[in-house]
Amino acid sequence: MPRSTEYVKITCRIESIAPIAEARVDWGPDGGGLESIILRDDGVAPDAVEGDGVYAAFLPFQPDKTVVRFRIRATDDSGGTLRTPLSPEVKPFASFEGPFFLYEVDDADPP
Repeated sequence: MPRSTEYVKITCRIESIAPIAEARVDWGPDGGGLESIILRDDGVAPDAVEGDGVYAAFLPFQPDKTVVRFRIRATDDSGGTLRTPLSPEVKPFASFEGPFFLYEVDDADPP
């Protein structure tokens, strides 16, 4: 778990038949609104190697005990978009806002 003085690095591998036009991480404190940060594959920190299909971004510091939710969204040149984690396609979840990956900020010393 990250501390309140640490950035959280988000990395993901994105593969597509069509070139990727944009990749983003949508994130926010649980129960709050979402912000969006561009994920980059340009070899500039936090991304390690340009053009390797691994995209990265830093999420900013959050206060102790904050639960942060996030998801990855990629759009290709043809306009196709994929989001992960995937939303269930069964009733009653067709218009469900989630799901999300979660982490909690914890400033406590490890046991």
